[in-house]
Amino acid sequence: MSNTEEKAYKLTSKGQVTIPRAIRDALGLDPGDAVEFEIGEDGKVQLRRAFDAQAFRRAAEAARGKGRSGMSTDELMRMTRGEDWPSSKAPPNGKSQSESDENAA
Repeated sequence: MSNTEEKAYKLTSKGQVTIPRAIRDALGLDPGDAVEFEIGEDGKVQLRRAFDAQAFRRAAEAARGKGRSGMSTDELMRMTRGEDWPSSKAPPNGKSQSESDENAA
């Protein structure tokens, strides 16, 4: 279904309408999923998948403690900030932070 395709759908006595498969597929909607409607100033209605805070919490909890990058916090922060290492791809002292920490101990 294209963005410009128009088709009329019947509203049931309960105020329900079937969301066409192409739209459900485009939004990744499955039976039981929540959706949100927003009416714009121009009168157009937007339909979107609702944010599911419980599902997000479950996924975050399942992923907790599973990340293993082999990088130190400083290295991860540099990468996150987009800071480049020298051309050797090593930290300025030539050792990763974890190597420097091990040698200092």
